[in-house]
Amino acid sequence: PQDAEPLVRRVQDAMARTAEPGDPQLLESQNTLAGLLKDLGRLDEAIALYQSIMDARLATIGADHPLTLISTNNLAVALRTAGRIDEAKPLYERTLEASRRVFGDDHQRTLVFMSNLGRLYSGIGEFERAEPMQTECLERSRRVLGDSHPGTLLAMSNLSNTLWALDRRD
Repeated sequence: PQDAEPLVRRVQDAMARTAEPGDPQLLESQNTLAGLLKDLGRLDEAIALYQSIMDARLATIGADHPLTLISTNNLAVALRTAGRIDEAKPLYERTLEASRRVFGDDHQRTLVFMSNLGRLYSGIGEFERAEPMQTECLERSRRVLGDSHPGTLLAMSNLSNTLWALDRRD
């Protein structure tokens, strides 16, 4: 990722000079940079950029637009990675709620957001909240994606970890 940073910054800087604030391509280039910064462990920079992207998308395309939901989820992931759980949790919850409303319970994006929130609950010891969400996620993933899809396998792994923590190992 370090080798990629100068190129990503060059693209982002060029976009920033030519595009209007809130331009979809500018926001996408910023999203790429934020993801790179997150992967490099520069979480404060990534979080600030993800926040800016989310705010711009809220202002230009609204809270329920798919790109806004993705931006909100990206910010939540970065916050969780930084250990800022109290900030990440409501973003995950809001994103899942909106995704259910906009796309429906069986949409692949909804399943990703459900998986993320279930993993957060499990990760902070809220196993009683995680288990039903992860069970639902696994059941829906199996039905929608099939048993061998990576998303289904991740849902299965997440649920098994939570059941292990609940001492339900059989």
